[in-house]
Formats: sequence, structure tokens, C-alpha cells
Amino acid sequence: MPIALRRWLDAWLYPLREPQSGAIVLVHRRVYILPVSHGYLFALVLLIMLIGSINYSLSLGFVLTFLLAGLALNGILYTFRNLANLRLVANRPNSVFAGQTAEFPVRIENPSDIARASIEISCLGAAPQTFDVPAHAET
Repeated sequence: MPIALRRWLDAWLYPLREPQSGAIVLVHRRVYILPVSHGYLFALVLLIMLIGSINYSLSLGFVLTFLLAGLALNGILYTFRNLANLRLVANRPNSVFAGQTAEFPVRIENPSDIARASIEISCLGAAPQTFDVPAHAET
């Protein structure tokens, strides 16, 4: 990829902004679903299944390949829908002394009519926290 194109793409995807104060709303531009190694492996298996189905003219192979691809896209869509329009509010942390562990509480508000299930927040070196956010409620 040419350097100028890469710089333009980085500037478009990750524009430099000042830190936002107050509540942060997860609009569609703030929700990123990135592939991990399992996703790459799944895509590779789907590609191999598609090539095998084309090579041997297997109708059921095509059905299975496109069914699995559709399920993957459906999972991505529902993951995005589960995270979109949530509000994240940073609460005031408690005072700590040097050497103590500082906790930074986060409140998640759900202003929509849809209950959000299995939201997970994690930080480096800490155990992830999983919870549900009911409709018109906060956690």
C-alpha cells in the first residue's frame, strides 16, 4: 500500500481529537469489530470449502459454505447492534494512597428499548467484567 494512501486512511479512520469529557455515546463510528486469529482461521476454512465446492461441483458444499458465511455476518451484525447507542460515563474514583490499587468505576447506560446481553469490559492485567444492561436502565 502506498505511503500516501496509508496516511490518508489512518487520518480518516483515526482522526486526532481531544479527549471527550462527560458521557461517551457509542455511535456507529465508535464501534469497531476487528478480526482475531479465530476469525482469520474461520475465513480461511470458508475459502477452502468454497474452492473445494467449486472444484468438485458440490451443491451441498456451496450451501454449507454460504450458510456459515451468513451466520458469521449475522453474528457481526448482532454484536454491533448490542453495542450501538450505549452511553459510557466515568464515575469519580475513590482516593487511594501510593501502592494501593486504584479502581475506576464506569457506568453504562442503555437508553433504548432493547436489553443488552453479555457486555464485557476488560483492562490489561485485570479479570474481565461481564454483565447485562436491561432496557432503559444502567449498570
